[in-house]
Amino acid sequence: MQQRNVYSLARVRSGERLGCGAHLGGLIRTRSGPFPLEESVTLELLENAVTEGTVHTLLCASDRVLNQYPAITLTAEQTQQVLHGNAFQVQIEPAQLPLSLARIYDNEGRFLAIASWDEEQSRWQPRKVFATPS
Repeated sequence: MQQRNVYSLARVRSGERLGCGAHLGGLIRTRSGPFPLEESVTLELLENAVTEGTVHTLLCASDRVLNQYPAITLTAEQTQQVLHGNAFQVQIEPAQLPLSLARIYDNEGRFLAIASWDEEQSRWQPRKVFATPS
């Protein structure tokens, strides 16, 4: 639900219960996707990290936001296909997967790409490749 909808809903329901108009004095988002409020960083902390050259300690893995998608680990040959944007086949069928998108990793656990299932070709097609060929 979008924030403005939550705000409107809170205002209407509170006003209805009280029999008068109402407003919301504050709203705190406690989670955004897989990121809870406890893991957030203040602007001051971020500024200090930039100044001190330690901003890398505040970063999370780029694939963390994609945790809702299943992971597929590739062979060395398949990895080369993906790094060049080519479709690939694996034993996992999308019927076994809850979604038609997947996170793609090499056999060392390095996040490579996001791929989608191509029903016509019965293959996975990289949609966004993040790694580069070595």
